[in-house]
Amino acid sequence: MRLHYPNATRPKKAAQRLSKLFPNKSLHHCQQAVATAIGYRDWYELEREHAMQRPSDLDHGLAPNALEERIRVLSLRLAQALQVPANDIQMVLPQLRLTGDPASTLDEHMAWTRSMREKLGPPARHKTGSVVRVKGRKDLTGYLCKFGQPSTILTDTSFGIAADFEVVTPRAPLPDFVPLRFWLPYGYWTLSDGSEVIFSRDYLPLWRVSERSFERLPPWLWIDEKVEHTWFKDEGVGNWSAPHVVAAARERLDRFKITKLPRLVDALPYVFEFGLGGAAVAARKMLEDHRDEAVPDGPFRIRLAPSESEL
Repeated sequence: MRLHYPNATRPKKAAQRLSKLFPNKSLHHCQQAVATAIGYRDWYELEREHAMQRPSDLDHGLAPNALEERIRVLSLRLAQALQVPANDIQMVLPQLRLTGDPASTLDEHMAWTRSMREKLGPPARHKTGSVVRVKGRKDLTGYLCKFGQPSTILTDTSFGIAADFEVVTPRAPLPDFVPLRFWLPYGYWTLSDGSEVIFSRDYLPLWRVSERSFERLPPWLWIDEKVEHTWFKDEGVGNWSAPHVVAAARERLDRFKITKLPRLVDALPYVFEFGLGGAAVAARKMLEDHRDEAVPDGPFRIRLAPSESEL
């Protein structure tokens, strides 16, 4: 995919915005990343050839499937060039205005995030990261995290085990998905300053929100100054993944206009790479690669949240 522009203004501004959004990346680095993301060998080739072709359509002129493919490719290319998670790029891509500024929904962002399949490669028998079916358990499917004595499966809502002979990899690949356990709010903590921290089923922080803003939080943070706990399901009543509970959780995200996925989703590749059996374990492994990351302002410190049994 190569994009064409009537002049270099839009790519230049995108590179400038990118360097501000990622302060540890130089403007030159961001320029090179933008150039390669939109299909050029380097920034010099982009500046030399930008006006030689008919300009590419902006996002609002594309069909939905073409727009999804464009965003997928741009996200992966920029993430690779800058060595940052693709979800971080998808979060800021509208601000770059490289090809427009389309509004996106949470479901669309999940579809783009499934491009993680490109990193995992095609599914195969006994291969980690493949979506498998569990024999003898009606309609139960999930990602294979580890095969062998027994096998570990990540379903939409939980990690579980299955006998090796129960793990079936269909010839026709099953669709990828983003497990609820890695993005769906379970409840929120109200802090002393009135802001809220939305947390996952494993009590890992997802978002900090207020009436004016929202912020993606690293999943390894511990939050002090909790004034109140609120769950989207009544204690001891129903299931946290029941449709009405999911609807209440999504309404909370809609209220704050959150249409992207939290950083906890970036822990998924650690599950597959290391055969891990829990979101908190994956977040702890993810932390090993982010030890130098600054802690957000507020009542936060680097300490993985305890398990539910410790609360």
